[in-house]
Amino acid sequence: MSPIRIRFDHETAYTRDWLTDNEAEAQRILATYKAREVSPRCECTDKMPPMYIAHRTRYYLARNPGTGTLHSPECPSFEMEKEDSGRITYESDVIKPKNDGTLSLKILAPLAHKIVDRSPKEARDIDAMVPPRPKSPTAKREAMSLTGLLALMWEEAELNRWHPGFNNRRIWAVARTRLLDVAQRLNTKRINVADVLYIPEHFNESQKDAIDARRKEAFKRIMTKTSTVTKYMMVVGGIRKISVQEKSVAITLRHQSESVKYWGSQHVLKKLNNGPVIEILSDVNDPRLVYTLMIVSRDIDEVLHIQDIGFLVTDIHMIPTYFEQDRLMTEKLVMEGHKFIKTMRYDGSKDSVFPDYLLVDNPYKILPLAIFRTFASETAIEQRHLSKERWKEKYGRYWIWDMEKQGETVPDFSTFGLS
Repeated sequence: MSPIRIRFDHETAYTRDWLTDNEAEAQRILATYKAREVSPRCECTDKMPPMYIAHRTRYYLARNPGTGTLHSPECPSFEMEKEDSGRITYESDVIKPKNDGTLSLKILAPLAHKIVDRSPKEARDIDAMVPPRPKSPTAKREAMSLTGLLALMWEEAELNRWHPGFNNRRIWAVARTRLLDVAQRLNTKRINVADVLYIPEHFNESQKDAIDARRKEAFKRIMTKTSTVTKYMMVVGGIRKISVQEKSVAITLRHQSESVKYWGSQHVLKKLNNGPVIEILSDVNDPRLVYTLMIVSRDIDEVLHIQDIGFLVTDIHMIPTYFEQDRLMTEKLVMEGHKFIKTMRYDGSKDSVFPDYLLVDNPYKILPLAIFRTFASETAIEQRHLSKERWKEKYGRYWIWDMEKQGETVPDFSTFGLS
């Protein structure tokens, strides 16, 4: 596919690659057309969907609300159909696109602690509160967990996409830059996520003191405290090690000194024990990586406390993976040189049915690929039937790996039931 261009007016168009590689000049161009109130158009398809020039600490291009599916699958502004993504898990106001290219989010986790005079009974009632759960497996959630928020950041940063050109280029520095850019477009609880987010930079022992000084400055800037409010910090990073004790847990992150520890209590331990995280990190032969999004506070002794936590498991290319066959399929797709988009499940239940991938080798003929695992519930079986009908209508065809019929070994693509 030829380079995708952004058209600013009849005479002026630049490729997306050029705008990325020439930051200073691109900022001047975007500022000029922003001042003229120009709506650029993306030439990724003949629909030429309109774009928006947004600005916070810098100028950037954002897709207009509701136009993501109009872009080519190879375009950074492409967005999967809501029905094909874990975003359908939520009520419509949980992830709300704004006209300025930002997203307004509802999340469960607190971003600050407010000191309020309450009776002992009120305090006990609040301490006993648990996040609301859907009333049934098909009910929609009224807010997202930190696992859901991390999935959204990963998807907006395009880390769930793959084409052969990414090989050996999926490094932490690139992922970190993209995630920080995404944070500028996210708002929750009247707070811009970029203002409270810390992501460790690549750790270099020879620059340890300078890196540590920047980290401490970021902690000081974000985690402020007044007589009535203690502000928390969001931390995103890859987990290096988890040390489990009887009633607490210590987490250290990759790309950060091992002396920096984040401490969690029983509720963090419970979340760890409900998933595969400890098992993955304990097995030196397990190739999977675990990333986390934590809400962190700091006490007077500079100890870092985890208020809430979410996780995302990926393969070595940072592509999300939700179970072993999922990882093996991703490995096969990568090795055979395919282009694809990995579906983010967000807070979807095990009964949620999405295509696990969209194969985009031919961007004009998208192919949904789904893995149907064994021992499915009646709800999941019904959802599979409805989903296949919708995929057939929407895409004209689909591939299914039915593990009940084809086993747990990744089949050759020639053996897929092409419908």
